[in-house]
Amino acid sequence: MIRRVPVPKMAILVFATLVLSGCDYVRGLAQQVRVPVLTRSGKELPAVEARPYPAAAPVAGPLDIEVIRDGNAIVIDNRTTREYEGVPLWLNQEYGGRLDILPIGRGKPLALTSFVNRYGEPYPVAKFLRPELDRTLVLAELVLDGKLHKLTVRLEENWREP
Repeated sequence: MIRRVPVPKMAILVFATLVLSGCDYVRGLAQQVRVPVLTRSGKELPAVEARPYPAAAPVAGPLDIEVIRDGNAIVIDNRTTREYEGVPLWLNQEYGGRLDILPIGRGKPLALTSFVNRYGEPYPVAKFLRPELDRTLVLAELVLDGKLHKLTVRLEENWREP
């Protein structure tokens, strides 16, 4: 005959704490191991590489392009008469990404986490239980012909609130 032993609530709480605290350890291991990511179509996504900010690049005139933050993504509104291909975009002079194409008009949303810094870390965005991780977007720059062009960033409605 099998006898059930009651599990104290404290043991369950300790177990849950250990499991949740181990998430950071597992996340750290996942960042060290490069695993290919496959899309639904079976195509492999390219690995995200660290990007150093081109601080020595000369600064050119601003472009009539607006970057709009939409949650954990950005939408780029190209108001120029030109379409740009394969151009680097920098956010807050730290997080960079390469745009395959920047069409005329408003483009599709781009995930902020697809922009990485010189250490390979993605742009910090808020998470469900960690809203304090979010970083405000205040500066965007496009690199054309080796020159940095400032873009207009539309600030969020509550940008003055702490």
